Amino acid sequence: LYYDKLYNVRNPSSHFVEDGSYLKLQELSIHYNLDLSSFGLGNNLTVGVVGRNLLTWSNYSGFDPEVGHASSEGGSAVVTRFDGYGYPNFRTFSFTLELDI
Repeated sequence: LYYDKLYNVRNPSSHFVEDGSYLKLQELSIHYNLDLSSFGLGNNLTVGVVGRNLLTWSNYSGFDPEVGHASSEGGSAVVTRFDGYGYPNFRTFSFTLELDI
């Protein structure tokens, strides 16, 4: 009876379906402007850091709820709703430095 309900491919099953809702801090950018006129230079220096894919809050058991599997026929992960265990989105940090002359 267990196998009939779980592996009967003719009938839809929600056994492996889970809640994929999430909240994500996708991007955060912080910049600081330094006035260099106090050093006699008369220029402005802007330093900054940009972080992407920093935090994800979810009860999803996979790596990332945004990662899905696009079928080989050109389908979409949004349409097929299948987690193919692809790589999650990378967490990246970028630094910026701007000097106004």
